[in-house]
Amino acid sequence: GRADGNRSVIIAGGVGDATGQATAQVMSRFLNRLPTITIREGHRVKVYLTGDIELPAYEPGHIVARQP
Repeated sequence: GRADGNRSVIIAGGVGDATGQATAQVMSRFLNRLPTITIREGHRVKVYLTGDIELPAYEPGHIVARQP
């Protein structure tokens, strides 16, 4: 009857909601990961920024020696 049709719609909606939530959780794990890039020592790279980069405040006398 008509009640059976309504139950089917409710069940289908519940399955759709659960699937959507599970998919969102899986995608969240992948989308919230920062990219990791490995560059071998001595190789030159170019970096193009699409936004501002924040650097720590300058500390006088704190010099990092450059490797030859």
